[in-house]
Parts: sequence; structure tokens; C-alpha cells
Amino acid sequence: MNTLTKEKMWVARLLEPRKIKLEENAKPEPGKNEAIISVTMCGICGSDANAYLYRANFATYPVVQGHEFVGVIEKIGSNVEKLKEGDKVTVNPALSCRKCSFCGEGKYNICTNLKFLGDQLDGAFAEYIKVPVDRIIPLSSDMTFVQSALIEPTAMAVHAVNRANVKLGTKVVVIGAGPIGLLICQMAMVRGASEMIVADKRESQINLAKSLGAKHVVNVSEVHLKEKVNEITGGEGVDLVFECAGAKESIAEALKIVKNGGDVVMVSLPAKDLTLPIVQISLKEVNLVGVGVYLQREIITAINLIRKRKIKVEPLVTHTFGLREIRQAFELAAGREEGVCKVIIKIGEAGL
Repeated sequence: MNTLTKEKMWVARLLEPRKIKLEENAKPEPGKNEAIISVTMCGICGSDANAYLYRANFATYPVVQGHEFVGVIEKIGSNVEKLKEGDKVTVNPALSCRKCSFCGEGKYNICTNLKFLGDQLDGAFAEYIKVPVDRIIPLSSDMTFVQSALIEPTAMAVHAVNRANVKLGTKVVVIGAGPIGLLICQMAMVRGASEMIVADKRESQINLAKSLGAKHVVNVSEVHLKEKVNEITGGEGVDLVFECAGAKESIAEALKIVKNGGDVVMVSLPAKDLTLPIVQISLKEVNLVGVGVYLQREIITAINLIRKRKIKVEPLVTHTFGLREIRQAFELAAGREEGVCKVIIKIGEAGL
């Protein structure tokens, strides 16, 4: 991958599952209410990995993926006043229509015409990206690029915990100790969860959860999760389960361990729809809670939590690659093997 002229840039385009092509694109120019960001780092999200592995329902092909990113303002449009070239920024990658009834009610995160950078629109596995100025969030100089690249998944954790209404004394299980699961674990504890149980089949992720403060950890390849939950709760079950694994088996397990009248929060985004045991859901009167996209204020909350070290993001980053190595990075991230948590792509000079 050679250096291009100032008018060209490199992007990594997903053409179809397991086929990523590095290609030359024209460097974008900003509209009057837009800015061009020179991308520094971009994380591989679990949804990115699913779209790479399978023809995911939520993704468009071909597309430049990537929505967990940080960068530096390269150029601003003529109407942009509150940003300047050189500012370090992150972005809310959810672009709403501002016209539907949900946008009118301030629920723009469930806009009927919502488009997402890296899914329906080209994202940040590129040297430069053009973004509407109202989606851009300036960052302080005391935040590192690594911390800043983890703001977006932290905002997902904030939103998930807000949707679940975690409060002081809530007994919680997190199934799936990937990056989102570990961030939810920390966020729920910030909100006062009294019993935090984290379950995964990878020892490396179990150990990471314990180091981040989880009171109980369960390696489900060695211990039955239901037995452990019964032991901790006296057989009653937990108030709340965050399902972060996206497997049919983990959803079934969540319904077994949640107490009658409890909540199961569907955080994972499987590549395909899964069937649910409706009879069990009805008889236990379990509340299923969907988690889609955060609000802008939840991104601000995530920034403050990271800055104040109430949520630690650096331990989650296990691997970094350059843009030219993106195929190798995706194979590693999608494999979800022992010792792999958050994989980050370094793109701009500031991130090298």
C-alpha cells in the first residue's frame, strides 16, 4: 500500500463476506455543513465481524465498514464555526432523517430512516471520512487515541444499562465477555449492581472480567451457569441478564437464569434472526428489552466515564493492525479465539 496523492485516499471495502479490497478513492470534499476527518484509529465492532463472516441482515454490500473511530479535523465546510482544523474528534455514526415522528419526539436513535456509517453508508476504515458537523464531538487533549476509539462501544454500554434501568442492588448476569459485555459489566457496577456475574467460555475473557471488578465469573465450558446462578441467588434467579453473545444457546440460557418477572436485555446483533422460546417467556413473564443505538447525550456520558476512569477501556485492546493488514485483523476479530478482545486498526500518522 503506497502513499497516494493529496487528492486520493485508501479505503478498505467489504465487497461480500470474507472479501475485503483495499482500493483508491477520491479524497472527499466537505459540504458547507460538513467536515473531513483524518481517521486515526477505528475499532472492529462485533457487528462488523458478523457482516464480514456472514451476509448480515443489517449490512449493505459493498461498503467501507468502521464506526468506532477517532480522528483529527482535516478540513471544514463554509458554515462550520465550532470546529477547526487539527481538532481531535469522535463521531456519532447514526445519521437520522430529522423528519419522521420519532425524530420529532427526540427519539432519533430509532428513526425510521436511520442510516449508520459503516453499515448503510461508507465508514471509517479509510484515511478520510466526510461527516455532518452535528454528528461530530470534540475531544479534550487529555484523552488518548486508544481511549477515544473506545467511546462508541462505551456509549452502547451506557445505552444498554439505561434501557435496563439498572439501579442499586440489582443482580446482573452478563453473558458474553467481549468488549461490549465487559463495558456493560463496568457500567452496571457504576450504577450500583450488587451481584455481577460474567459468563464466557474463554478463560482470557473471564480473567479480564475479574480484573475489571466482576464479583463472580463463570467459565461456561467448565461450569453450568444455571447452577452457579442458583447458588448465588438461592435459586431465585437474577433480576437482569444482558445477552451479549448472539447465540441461540445463550438466549435460551438467559431465559433459564432470569427470575420470574425479570428482564433479558438483547444487546447482541446476530447476523441472522434467531427463534425464541415464547412459551417460557410468557409463563415467566420475562420482559425482553431491545438495544439499538445510543443517543448523543449517552456518548457524552461515555466520554466523561472514560476520562474519570470509572470505566477502563485500555485493558480491552489486545491487538492492533495497520489498514494494509485489515484482512488479518478481521479474521482474528471474527474468530473470537482465546486471548482476543478488542482489535483496532491504526490508520492516520497520529495513531502510529
